[in-house]
Amino acid sequence: MKNLESLVNEYGILNKSLKNLKKSVDDLNKEIKNEMAARQLDSFESNSWKISYQTRRSESLDEDKVINILVKNNLEEGIIAYKPYINENALESAIYNGSIPTDVLKEISGCKNIKETFALVIKEKK
Repeated sequence: MKNLESLVNEYGILNKSLKNLKKSVDDLNKEIKNEMAARQLDSFESNSWKISYQTRRSESLDEDKVINILVKNNLEEGIIAYKPYINENALESAIYNGSIPTDVLKEISGCKNIKETFALVIKEKK
């Protein structure tokens, strides 16, 4: 098994190459899209590759606009649902001011969701 130093060195070199390749691929992607759009092509074949230019469309409802329209027209009843949420500033103030009993505070303290993620961050030494 390789030692940690050689693993880190190999990772750093490959990661740097990956970043350079990603930039090159992104640049070529943009250039090919522009060229195919200019020629009004939806596909193209070279000696070794076939590429197609597709338009993908997704839709989503602009909920804020729909809510405003429904409210403006008095049509929100039964259509707009209101979800309770925690006003964290108000909760923090209530805790600070002693407005929440100790036994409730203990119960609330068990309601934290803690998620840890682990990442490698590598930088080339100068």
